[in-house]
Amino acid sequence: MRPVTEALPVTLYGEHLADLRRGATGIELAWAMSPDRVRGRVELSACLRTGEPPVKGAADNFFGGLLPEGPFLAKLANEVGVSGHDVFGLLEAVGSDVAGALRVGALHREARPELLDASLLPELLEKASGYAVGGGGSSLPGFQRKIALTRRGEGWLLGRGALPSTHILKPSTELNSRIADAEAYLLSLSRRLGLTTFDSWTERLGDLHVVVVERYDRRVRNDGVIERIHQEDAAQALNLAWLSDAKFQREPSGASLRSIAGLLDTDRRVFDRSPSEKSVLLRYVTFNLATGNTDAHAKNYSILRPQGESARLAPLYDLVPLALFSESRQGLSLWINGKRMSHDVQIDDLVDEAASWGMDADESRYVVTDVLETLVDATGDVDCPASLLKTLPGYVRALSRSLLDGGRAHVAGSVPVYFRGQVGTPSGESEAG
Repeated sequence: MRPVTEALPVTLYGEHLADLRRGATGIELAWAMSPDRVRGRVELSACLRTGEPPVKGAADNFFGGLLPEGPFLAKLANEVGVSGHDVFGLLEAVGSDVAGALRVGALHREARPELLDASLLPELLEKASGYAVGGGGSSLPGFQRKIALTRRGEGWLLGRGALPSTHILKPSTELNSRIADAEAYLLSLSRRLGLTTFDSWTERLGDLHVVVVERYDRRVRNDGVIERIHQEDAAQALNLAWLSDAKFQREPSGASLRSIAGLLDTDRRVFDRSPSEKSVLLRYVTFNLATGNTDAHAKNYSILRPQGESARLAPLYDLVPLALFSESRQGLSLWINGKRMSHDVQIDDLVDEAASWGMDADESRYVVTDVLETLVDATGDVDCPASLLKTLPGYVRALSRSLLDGGRAHVAGSVPVYFRGQVGTPSGESEAG
């Protein structure tokens, strides 16, 4: 019989910040520090102010938001023998390596990282489900098949709670390898625009096509020590229900671009002349629209909370042009100026959306235009995988040009874009009608 755990310690940047306990209707959080000791420290979450009594449901929604979703959550629950609603029991098994600088649960001093045999890595990736059990375990949110590993030289290690992960590996089969290629290409475009700051690449491992993504919430020092950087996604910050579709905007809904913008620039000083975080968010929204990334929901925007620094938006991540691959994926996860379909949005909608956040119209129009013009140029010089060379660069360029010309985020024609032989050319010499 497994020993009963009374409380799970929560550490942030190595300090014991709080304890989690099972309550009558969910988990209960008790701060381990008095309010005067935590003043000026990094906040755990926008919805869990350090040292203050938690809002009802906030602890479950924040900590539940660290766990996998859908079938992978059910698989994890079955593997560790607890309910899929049992945040406490789930994090007891996988809470040592999660998003941000948090660690949940007691340190497993006997746990040791495992160097993975390269020949066995494809088998591990075949079973990847967003978590790893053993030692203190690890967990990643989301529905996508993935696993967190640590890169050492050319090899990979499974941290088992003793070593922070540095990369996320997302495997795909030959059947859906184009989605992996598309994510790799959009990440390259995003880096070209300075919206993504971490490295990524694709690898062939056995029969799998794998996107490898460097974690933006980790930093490897010159001496090899891996540091965690705290972060939370917008769904956690907004206290959205974790076992639901609340990350998507519905009516009524707590998820919206305006609500995310409301989390930003809260400590900005009047004399600060650096770009506001709201202007960065507008760049992200414009990029997602012009690349067909309609799956940009509240968990795909995150806030970094580095120690001793102001909170800021995390780099852009999880980029897939779903609107290109399927005509049925034109619906926006988060609406723009009330528009629910991506092909209905124009530049004026982006400007009006930003105005609802408090941004100046001239500044907003400049930001949007700059992103679109830079995207048009970038599609001509950023390498695209051969599987998508005839469609994806031209698709992004055509959407961007349509918006710049005063039109909608739409590529005209009776044949769905994905099934056309070609949409423009990498050099931008022509566009398909």
